[in-house]
Amino acid sequence: IYQKQKVKVTVDPPAKASTPTPDTSLQIKPTDGTHPPGYDKECNCIYYEVKNGDTLWKISQQYPGQTVDKLKKANGIINGSDLKPGMKIKIEI
Repeated sequence: IYQKQKVKVTVDPPAKASTPTPDTSLQIKPTDGTHPPGYDKECNCIYYEVKNGDTLWKISQQYPGQTVDKLKKANGIINGSDLKPGMKIKIEI
């Protein structure tokens, strides 16, 4: 009653991104004298604008050396649910 069928699946190699991903483009301490977006030389920090769906954990993963606790402390955040889209948070370097 049942017949065996073979299905061939092909996968194209991933396309090279034309712009770098956040993990590779955001280096906290660049050696070439440039700074990442949102850099403020007065506080030696980055101001990051929170996007819809962001969490402290997701943001901390984009910046090497950052943790949820560091972000909370730098911004006076008690609860992660205080994070709102459009809000600017400080990321200390």
